[in-house]
Amino acid sequence: MSRQREAILSAVRESCCHPDADMICARVKEDIPHVSLGTIYRNLGKLAEEGLIRRIAVPFAADRFDKTLTPHGHAVCPACGDVSDLPEHISNALESALGECISYELTVRRECEECKKIKKYTV
Repeated sequence: MSRQREAILSAVRESCCHPDADMICARVKEDIPHVSLGTIYRNLGKLAEEGLIRRIAVPFAADRFDKTLTPHGHAVCPACGDVSDLPEHISNALESALGECISYELTVRRECEECKKIKKYTV
């Protein structure tokens, strides 16, 4: 694995959120200043294809990337684009109803708590 690809994989794995390519690029540039955004995109695609990270398609926004590979769903805030994991009991309920799930894509659109607070004070 190339130094750049290792740095990109580390940036995703060390992230406490679901970063997009721009966030990952900013982190990787701290160690490899000359890395291009195109290199980031190509390598993120390859890492996702290889099953080392998970791509999260976000409607009307940039894809996000996840270090957690076990099946689980996500909540996406349509206002700010924040992506968070759905509670584990939702995955448990799916598996209880359907049996063991190899994989699935479940994205729920809901306003995040920060956007709710902002809306509360601006209305």
